[in-house]
Amino acid sequence: MKWNNMLKAAGIAVLLFAVFAYAAPSSKAAQEKTPTVSSHTYKKIKELKYPQVHHIGNAAFEKKINQELKAYIEQSYQEYLKNKKAGEQQGFKAEYQTSFSVKYNAAGKLSIQTLNYIYSGGAHGLTSVQSFNYDLKAQKRVTLNQILNSKTKISK
Repeated sequence: MKWNNMLKAAGIAVLLFAVFAYAAPSSKAAQEKTPTVSSHTYKKIKELKYPQVHHIGNAAFEKKINQELKAYIEQSYQEYLKNKKAGEQQGFKAEYQTSFSVKYNAAGKLSIQTLNYIYSGGAHGLTSVQSFNYDLKAQKRVTLNQILNSKTKISK
């Protein structure tokens, strides 16, 4: 009879441990939540899409990233207007589109690639690419020059 009570107590202890250890996320796990990236349309122009980030774990750095992405789309909008005006003046059907994709979003690193397509007459349009790479733990933007900072790294 004592053996049954001991087994019941052990079972309850294991159950309680499982509930407390695994059911509630740890504070570290909550901090390492994967950021999200949402798509927005600039000035209700369906061709001008740009990203905004959320849940990176630091409100000030999140705001800074979103300001950089907003500055990117504002510059793209100016190019859109110039191309539209040139098309009207020179008689071609101007096109300008922006898009983006998340290339990496794990282990405290976030990489977003933007594409700007412009058609300003001629045989075909042109696409320009820009990357926004961030080290979320260090709270800084990372450029290619910072990574490829020696001849050895460049040659690899």
